[in-house]
Amino acid sequence: MHKSEEHYASASISTGMKGETKAMVAMNKQMAPVKQAKVIKEFQKQSAQMDMMIEMMSESIDETLDKDEPEEET
Repeated sequence: MHKSEEHYASASISTGMKGETKAMVAMNKQMAPVKQAKVIKEFQKQSAQMDMMIEMMSESIDETLDKDEPEEET
């Protein structure tokens, strides 16, 4: 290869890489909202499970405390 051919090949590869990089950046921008939506959905699911668990624990504690208190006779 002559110097000019090497330069042309190098420039061609460089141009191709720039185009590929732009394509990947564009794709990542489109993927980000999808990833965010998945994270939000998973967070909502975990949050709902936590709420249910807290509610069950609260009910269980209430029942236990009710059993420990002596019943008043009327």
